[in-house]
Amino acid sequence: MRRDRSPMLTGADIEAARNRIGAAVVRTGCPESFPLGAAAGCHVRLKAELRQRTGSFKDRGSLNRLLLLSREQREAGVIAASAGNHAQALARHAARLGIPCTIVMPDTAPLIKVTNTQATGACVIQTGETLSDGMALVERLMAEQGLTLVHAFDDLAVMAGQGTMGLEIVEQVPDVTTIVVPVGGGGMISGVATAVKAERPGVRIIGVEAEASPGAVRSLEAGAPTHVEMSDTLADGIAVKQIGDLTFPHLQALADDVVTVSEEDIIRAIFFLLEREKLVVEGAGAGGGAPIRQRKLALGPPATAPRA
Repeated sequence: MRRDRSPMLTGADIEAARNRIGAAVVRTGCPESFPLGAAAGCHVRLKAELRQRTGSFKDRGSLNRLLLLSREQREAGVIAASAGNHAQALARHAARLGIPCTIVMPDTAPLIKVTNTQATGACVIQTGETLSDGMALVERLMAEQGLTLVHAFDDLAVMAGQGTMGLEIVEQVPDVTTIVVPVGGGGMISGVATAVKAERPGVRIIGVEAEASPGAVRSLEAGAPTHVEMSDTLADGIAVKQIGDLTFPHLQALADDVVTVSEEDIIRAIFFLLEREKLVVEGAGAGGGAPIRQRKLALGPPATAPRA
């Protein structure tokens, strides 16, 4: 059962986030994917979050959180643990706002994401193999330097920022019936589901995660956030050992289903999008299209899948 004392986002929170972040983020398009629709047997649209300034939806949540900092917090600076997308978004917007930023990244983070983050002027520290490994260092630096944590997903302001994507989807695709969302820590699906269900409660929200990192599925089965041991996955952007304490109640209350996809599914989706849509999409984003392409979901036209 959902824990009733857990704080929950509202549609008003998402609207406030949209007003706050405004023109500083891109209102990305949601074009129809004819190849994916043909494969799925229904109309499919792709929410093109790869068109954000740092290449993913993370611009939304990180900026919303930064704009809610107090003057003292801005002066002291912020910190985060990220494999790359949240790191790049937070570092860019912190630099733009004049806020000192420290990013802890795993040793396995893609080099291009490390260099892009460093290019903003952020202090980048690499340690451990996963985000969870770096959190001990994050906590120590917070205590020593008075830094404010901007969590990659387990933060209501971050979740609200990600949810602005959901508002755009229901405006761009008024007859949407199903939205398919990649799931790692749960920040995006929590925000999107809150926004969409507030406007269109009949729209189905389906989460997709890698079989190698099935934290959401295991947590839903257990009825609480559950630690999982991960295997290597191409979907490194959604490879999280445990779903968030704040995101889990949203997932439990608002997601209609969560499914997993294999590494082979992810690889095939990456090549499908490259060959048929001419899109270069990382594993975490392509994972959302995998079950659509293979008709593993019961979809009514049209369906939408964020590409990040």
